[in-house]
Amino acid sequence: MPTSDGYIGISANTDAQAFAVFDAIGKPEFKTDPRFVSGRGALQARAGIFLPRAAEGLKQKTTTEWVEIFDRLDVPAMPYHTLETLMQDPHLHDVGFFRKFDHPTEGRMIDMACNKSTAAHGRLPAGAKSASIRSKCCAKRATAKQRLPRCGGGSAVDGRLE
Repeated sequence: MPTSDGYIGISANTDAQAFAVFDAIGKPEFKTDPRFVSGRGALQARAGIFLPRAAEGLKQKTTTEWVEIFDRLDVPAMPYHTLETLMQDPHLHDVGFFRKFDHPTEGRMIDMACNKSTAAHGRLPAGAKSASIRSKCCAKRATAKQRLPRCGGGSAVDGRLE
């Protein structure tokens, strides 16, 4: 949803979280509106009626301000990033998600480190662990008798830096 300087994703999954959002955006009357009170109908009404009105309220503050507000209210929220802003995300920086390296033929590149061992020991060839990951995924599916989405191909995404 648009804010004054970008976009934010909000996941108000409970009535208490939805009501906290109503208060935060200046629409406390939604808490007593029968269309929004609870149940499946409320979820549909929130999407069709509430979201356009929420968008108006969210444009009054920056994404950072809203994330801080929703954090205090215990409402899951996060900024939407563009390719340009993704590299500046504080959490991704803190966990070492991006790794810059010199490729022998392509020059300076950046890699998304999927885990600490990949970041510390260099990249594995694309698909090197796919069979192992898929077999674990299938074993877990059989054990839990759940239908999980098929695991991905296991390759990392690279991008040139200039």
